[in-house]
Amino acid sequence: MSTDSYQPYYQQQLSEAHFEQNTEGFQRLLNFGNVTQEHQQALQGTVICALSDYALIEVGGSEAVQFLQGQLTNDVKQVSSAQAQLTAWCTPKGRVIATFYLLQRGANYYLLLAADRLAWVFKRLQMYVLRADVQLRTATELQVCGFSTTQAEQIPTCFTLPEVNQVEHDNGLSVLTIPAATGTRCFLIAENLQSTWDACLEQGATPAGRSAWNLLDIQAGLPWIETATAQAFIPQMINFPELGGVNFKKGCYTGQEVVARTHYLGKIKRSMRRARLTGNSDCQLTGTALAVADDKQSVGQIVQAAVHPDGGCICLAVVKTDVVTPETVFLQQQPEIYLEWLE
Repeated sequence: MSTDSYQPYYQQQLSEAHFEQNTEGFQRLLNFGNVTQEHQQALQGTVICALSDYALIEVGGSEAVQFLQGQLTNDVKQVSSAQAQLTAWCTPKGRVIATFYLLQRGANYYLLLAADRLAWVFKRLQMYVLRADVQLRTATELQVCGFSTTQAEQIPTCFTLPEVNQVEHDNGLSVLTIPAATGTRCFLIAENLQSTWDACLEQGATPAGRSAWNLLDIQAGLPWIETATAQAFIPQMINFPELGGVNFKKGCYTGQEVVARTHYLGKIKRSMRRARLTGNSDCQLTGTALAVADDKQSVGQIVQAAVHPDGGCICLAVVKTDVVTPETVFLQQQPEIYLEWLE
């Protein structure tokens, strides 16, 4: 969400913040001036991340569940006030338009997504409402930040961490725990996060930006589809079934035929892997095409990348499944930069 839509909870650290503005006008708070320290703490300590470029779409009405069930890859009927889920929205050809966390607050459902997809997704979702009793709106009153720790003693007492993909609600604060490579991490969602942000800092958390959160997503193998990668992949290419983001028994939804056929026939030509990039790169690589020496066509794309505190960049990359030899895949426009598989 735009930082000027409300008083930012990171106001005290604002003078040190480094922003990047995307084509949709949303500001991404990258860091608070010390990338290496923030990333080291993200991997080995405790961080509280300002996530100014996440947004929420509220879905209400008596037919909200039926509406979402016909659009999303996961089984919406399993979502409750205590249970959230990773999910995606696809084109009729099965290509992922956006990825979300779907949660329930009160009587309404909320889609948490990358803010640069907000305007496009919101407009397109409205086209599918037709005469259904469904109301959509952008929940601009809600703020989002992220908490991550490898040290249990630094978890503030002001909120409770539930199990992965579960939600705790207390006095207007929603705590949604998501996958982590090590330790525990969660989204914190509320109309005013100031007291929660301050409590985390008092407990010893390092303030950080989206760059550190992105690093944690990569470590956990959790992809977020942004404008640069929209409609580039089917869910299987970004490992969504393995992440619990697709339910193959729920019935029809937009793109279901292609997604199901791929699943049952087992014909997946590309998949997502973690990799380290050799050479010098600025790590702003989302959507960057990948190549190999003996193929003029692209063999994949980078989903997201981040600076690693040990040096260089790591990334999530979707590549052809038959491209398995390390150090043969490189950036199509920077052939001196190769990928080294991390797993």
